Amino acid sequence: MVALADTDDLQAVMRRQMETSDLERAPRLLDIASQRVRTFTGLEFTLTTSTVTLRVRNRKVRLPQRPVVAVTGVTDINNNTVSYEWDGLQIIDLASTPINSFEINLWRGGLKTVKATYEHGWSTIPEDVIGIVCDMVASALDSPPEDVGVQSESLGPFSISTGSQYPGGVRLTQSMKDALSDYRTTPVGTANVS
Repeated sequence: MVALADTDDLQAVMRRQMETSDLERAPRLLDIASQRVRTFTGLEFTLTTSTVTLRVRNRKVRLPQRPVVAVTGVTDINNNTVSYEWDGLQIIDLASTPINSFEINLWRGGLKTVKATYEHGWSTIPEDVIGIVCDMVASALDSPPEDVGVQSESLGPFSISTGSQYPGGVRLTQSMKDALSDYRTTPVGTANVS
């Protein structure tokens, strides 16, 4: 998958000029940071077309990615076209009036799953997302690779050292998670209580 930021974006947020070693590490670190953002938010961000199989609930399905740009088709699991209405956001309503005998018989047996093909994402990645990816990588570049995640504590003759669980030192901090919270998707079947 394409990184959500590039080295030009990264250089714009760095406090110093990037060195040759930074330029060698940056593409991989941008990929890692982009994947962490995608995993946290549940969104791909880049404009793409996907075909997904979705469970029907109350004759409706919710498309997992947003923003949805267009819905190009809905079929049953046997690739028979199913009529639908898209609400312009994330919901496809399959309860529209059937137009042929296949669809009439389909509703009697109950439609359990459908395949939806749709276009989603942003044509230009949002600036705040680019900024967060670049901040993650800039922080990793400012730490020497051999020191990433090393934490030491000493008390008299005793000492303990721990390493990092983050490859390349790329971390998604709590403040970054807070900034990305508006992009986060809510899995179907869950409720947010505040």
